[in-house]
Amino acid sequence: MAAITRHRTFPLYNRTCIKTRPTKKNPTITNRALLGAGPMASSSGTCSSSSSLLQNSGSEEDLQAVMDQRKKKRMTSNRESARRSRMRKQKHLDDLVTQVAQLRKENQQILTTVNITTQQFLSVEAENSVLRAQEGELSHRLESLNEIIELWLCVRRRGEDEVGIPTVPFL
Repeated sequence: MAAITRHRTFPLYNRTCIKTRPTKKNPTITNRALLGAGPMASSSGTCSSSSSLLQNSGSEEDLQAVMDQRKKKRMTSNRESARRSRMRKQKHLDDLVTQVAQLRKENQQILTTVNITTQQFLSVEAENSVLRAQEGELSHRLESLNEIIELWLCVRRRGEDEVGIPTVPFL
C-alpha cells in the first residue's frame, strides 16, 4: 500500500491529486494521475479532473522539481546527520584514548608505589631477621650470665657457711 503524504490542488486544471510515494512492499507506486494512468487513477479515487490528463505536463514538471528539491534536502540532511555521527564517534574515540592514557599513567604510578613498598617491606623484613638473631644471641648471653651469677652466689654461700664470710646482696 502506498503511503499518502499530502493533498495537492492544481487550480489551472480544477483538480485535486493525492501524492503517493513508493513503499518497501511496492516501490513502483507513483502518482498515477500525473503520469496519465487514466481510468485507473480516476476509478481509484486518487485524482479527479474536469480536463484532460494530458494537460498536466507543467504540473508534472513542478511536481518533479518539488520532489527533486525534497530529495536534495533529504540528502543534505542525511549528510549532515552522518557528519554529526562521525564527529560524535571521533569525540568518543578521542575521549577513550585520553582515558586509556590516563589509566596507563595511573597504573604506572601504582606499579612504582608497589615496587617501592615491596623494597621497603623486604628491607624491614631483613632488619627484623637481624634483630631476631641479635635477640636470640642476647637472650643466650643473658641466660649464661644468670647462670654465672647463680654459680657465683652458690659458691659464695658455701664459702660463708664454711668460713663465715658475710653475704652482700647485689641481686
